[in-house]
Amino acid sequence: MITSSVQLAGVLLVFSLFSRPGGLRHPAGPGPWLSLAFAWGVGFAASVLDCSLSYAEHLPTGATAVCTFSAVLVALDLGWLGRHLLKRERKV
Repeated sequence: MITSSVQLAGVLLVFSLFSRPGGLRHPAGPGPWLSLAFAWGVGFAASVLDCSLSYAEHLPTGATAVCTFSAVLVALDLGWLGRHLLKRERKV
C-alpha cells in the first residue's frame, strides 16, 4: 500500500511540475516564444511559492507542489474567464 501511494504521489508531482505549465502556453500570447516564456515564468513562480510555503509551514514539499500548482492554474483560469466575459459584455 505504501509503495503504490508513493508511486502515485510521484506521478502527480511530475505531472504538476512538467505538464501543467505547458498547458498555460496557448492563451498567453500570439507568439510561441512569448507563450513559452509565460509558461516558464508561471511554473518558476509557482515552484518558488511552493518551496516557500512548504518551508514556512513545515509541509511536505511534494504535496504542497501539487496543491500550489493547482491553485495557481485555477486562479489563472478564473482570471482569463473573467477577462473573456468582460470583453464579451463590452461588445454587447
